[in-house]
Amino acid sequence: MAKNLALSLEVFHIEELEILEPVIPFGTDINIGVPIPPIERLKIMNDTNFEDMVSEWAHGFLKEKYTSVYRLGGSGDKGRDVCAKYANGKIDIYQCKHYAKPLSPSEYIIEIGKLVYYTFITDGYDCPENYYIVASNGLGP
Repeated sequence: MAKNLALSLEVFHIEELEILEPVIPFGTDINIGVPIPPIERLKIMNDTNFEDMVSEWAHGFLKEKYTSVYRLGGSGDKGRDVCAKYANGKIDIYQCKHYAKPLSPSEYIIEIGKLVYYTFITDGYDCPENYYIVASNGLGP
């Protein structure tokens, strides 16, 4: 048995390979890892965080344009995740969609239908100045 084992080990030729030092990407911090590009961050956050991010963006980046920004989100929001108010009282609506794939026309036409419905009924809301669909993976065919 020992003779067979010795013979079979001679059959395998093991080559020694030098282990090279890994290349560390520029801007990497060993404690937190490789930075994630902002567009990729949108894809990995959950839907609540995505709505929060849109709300924070509208409040911070567009503060010159609006007097106030508020987040509705969740069920019963009537197709309004984020609303931003102008000084004249008019609003812009941001409807957030955080899906794994680009938003298809059959998916976003439903949101436009909600807008038409809720601006038509008496207990809905006034027609916004602008209506934005914010999709984490863009709009598709």
